[in-house]
Amino acid sequence: MREEKILLNMIKALIRDARDTQHLGSGYYTCTPYISRYNQILKKVKEIFPEEKFLLETFSPLKTISSTDPLEKTKLMEKVIVEAGQLSAFLETVLEDRSIFRKRKGGEKK
Repeated sequence: MREEKILLNMIKALIRDARDTQHLGSGYYTCTPYISRYNQILKKVKEIFPEEKFLLETFSPLKTISSTDPLEKTKLMEKVIVEAGQLSAFLETVLEDRSIFRKRKGGEKK
């Protein structure tokens, strides 16, 4: 369960950092690192939760763009924030469900 909680914190940090960058107006210059990090976290989540394949298939890796248009990059940064938010909600729900299941089974593992 440790890895799952770490991934949840990582995705939340990604959202905060992406929002901060976007609010500073520099998101259209720096969206590539956020896309790369999102894709790495998504890949790891899919590895850790293979039993949730049905829901995880609704997530796809994000693609970088070669456009220099600030509006296009701003849209892509917003997509990172939205997708990361959805992935965070997925992780929170799965972790909560697992916690409830463990408590019913006679105790939570640490």
